[in-house]
Amino acid sequence: MPAEQRIIGGGLLLVGIAVALILLFLFNWGGMSAPDAVKELETEIYPAYARAEGDRDYAGMRRLAERALAVIEKGGSVGVTKHLQGAATGGTREAKRLYEIVKDGTLEKNAQGLYPFKGEWFKDGTHRHLDGLAEAIDGRMKVLRLVRATAEEAARALDDARIGSGKDLAIPEAKGVEPEELPICSPNPVFDHDADLFRIFGVRAEALAEALTTPNPSGRATSSRLRWNRDVVTSGLGKQIEGLADQVEEMKTVAVRIELSARGAAEDGAARGALDALLQRGADAVAARLPDAAKRAFDEKRALFAKGDVIARVLRREATLLAPYLAGSRALGVAFGTEFAK
Repeated sequence: MPAEQRIIGGGLLLVGIAVALILLFLFNWGGMSAPDAVKELETEIYPAYARAEGDRDYAGMRRLAERALAVIEKGGSVGVTKHLQGAATGGTREAKRLYEIVKDGTLEKNAQGLYPFKGEWFKDGTHRHLDGLAEAIDGRMKVLRLVRATAEEAARALDDARIGSGKDLAIPEAKGVEPEELPICSPNPVFDHDADLFRIFGVRAEALAEALTTPNPSGRATSSRLRWNRDVVTSGLGKQIEGLADQVEEMKTVAVRIELSARGAAEDGAARGALDALLQRGADAVAARLPDAAKRAFDEKRALFAKGDVIARVLRREATLLAPYLAGSRALGVAFGTEFAK
């Protein structure tokens, strides 16, 4: 009997060892250490994820998020997160960003096909529209502000050209364009102001160039001529005027982007709040650099302008108002970049 017990005991011991070995094999086969997991995240997965994010490759982001989550699980979530936190502390921007998307749940959301915009999560199509609209409104719509600033600067500079030369250099009447078939509002404080402002681009380049060759009549003219040569010629104003045609084309392109992106985002009811906020910023961009009187009139009708299709119409109309001046813009720009005769 003791022998039989020894046999049974020995058998049980062998079974226990076998189970332990099996468990050890199962837990370690295919697994990895936390440092190895972090290395794969840092050198392979995150760089590819960042590229996909920059390209708005949503399928790629989702695939890489799933892969990252699998690697984190193999390496042990607690250990991997601690290693990433240590690397992010005082580390590179990439290290901080990697830790952030692991810690805040971005990878889990991406793996579900959701992507962040202003603190909310949206499916890929909606995110693409919102992101594209934000880029157009917050970035590319600045072309309208630039054109207005260029016109204002040119008008101020022309005063120095007049005083410095003794020439009239009159600003012509606004060049007429066909009226809108269905006006946004009438009167329109935006178009009324800009039609008058853009008249400066109708100044004859030949007349300005000739004025700059005149002898110095002295007196006040001397300081104006010095200011023109020192400030106007070196300011880049001439180049801005020369590039007016390119800026008009940019307005047309941005108009298309805004119209399509706003329409696409509007199809997702969950994006209503984010879309409304963007369109309010679009209305701000429409009114950028308007003088106080025009801005007050605009604010009274602001609701009419905070719409994707209307913002697009504004940009197209601005391009139309500028179109009659484009033929002479390059020559005019060259003249604004020419010094007064010494």
